[in-house]
Order: sequence, then C-alpha cells, then structure tokens
Amino acid sequence: MQRRITDIQVQKNHPTRCSLFLDGEFYCGVGMDLVVKFHLKPGIEIDDDKLKELIQQEELNKAKNYAYRLLGSRMYTVKGVRDKLFERGYSEEVVNEVIETLERYGYLNDKVYAAEWIQSRLCSNPKGKYILRQELIRKGIKDSIIDDVIGEEFDESKEYDMALELARRKIKLYKNDDPASAKRKLQGVLFRRGFNSEVVNNVVEQVTKEKESEA
Repeated sequence: MQRRITDIQVQKNHPTRCSLFLDGEFYCGVGMDLVVKFHLKPGIEIDDDKLKELIQQEELNKAKNYAYRLLGSRMYTVKGVRDKLFERGYSEEVVNEVIETLERYGYLNDKVYAAEWIQSRLCSNPKGKYILRQELIRKGIKDSIIDDVIGEEFDESKEYDMALELARRKIKLYKNDDPASAKRKLQGVLFRRGFNSEVVNNVVEQVTKEKESEA
C-alpha cells in the first residue's frame, strides 16, 4: 500500500525531530537524521515496507539514545542496560542490536565494570573473594570474566592483608569479652565478609596473639 507524505514539520520543542504527515494526517515523529537518511519530503509516496523500516530505525535510535543517557550517569553491566531497555518496552531485536553496538564501541565492558567494582569495594568496604563473586554474579557478569578479574585484581596476600586490617579494627570492639567470645565474634565478622576459612583462622590466630602480647 502506498501512502503520500503530505507534510514534514520540525517540532517546536524538539528541533532535532520532525512530525511526519501521511495523506493529510499525523503519522509519527522521527529524528531529523532519519528524514535525511530515508530521503523523506512532501509529495513523495512511501510504501508499507519502507514505513516499517522507518519505524524500526526510529525505535532503535530511541533505544540507543536512552542507553547513552544511562551510561552517561554511571557504569552499567550488559545485563543492567539490557534490563533497563526491556523495562522501557523495546523489542528483543532492538535490545540485542543496541547491546552489540555499545559493546563494539566500548561503551559496555563487563570486565572493566567488574575490575572497577572490585577496586571500589576493596577501598571502601573490604570483602573476601566469595562475597565479591556473588555480588558480580547477581549483576549478571559471566563466571569466566569474574574469574579473570579476581585473578588479576585479588591475590592471596591482598586478601590476607585486608582481613588482617579488618580484624585489628574489630578486635578493639571486643576488649571486654573473654578470649573465646572475642574469637568467635571475630570469626563471624570475617566469614560474613566472605573470607575463606584458611584466611579467617590464620588472621584470628595472629590478631589473638597480638592482643595477648599487648596485655
């Protein structure tokens, strides 16, 4: 079916967008770039296939612009952007194309996200590898990426040093507890922070000795 473009008007509040009129009636709003790309102008005829392609391209552009705005405010994982796009009602085809474009040009990179997440956590709220792994899994990051990043950012000595620093701070809170109680509380804190049993036991032993030597 052929439709005739009867008018194209630049929108007053959105000068980069136009209102498209077919057969004397408003049909849809489109970006100025698509008017140029599809060679749209009053008087020409356009068929249903071309209109469908135009609408699909308009939806894709809107989805990309929305994703760019999201990433302009903070970092997101691939899953995070995908979920946001689906919440907006974009089709799976459009969402997949947006994600592919963002990854291709480096706007989305789960490995970079994971590395920065771990560094942030290590600085502000030290936790063991288990907890960090669970947090990244919940954000939809692949196991292989998590393994790589943890291996690069988080060696055994760093984990031990973090646990030791945390334990030295926490042990001061238990100065009025008997040794057995203080030890149990300290172990509980470290386990809840995701440190493994070997690290916890060695750290608690070291901190306990340090406390005894001070007495």
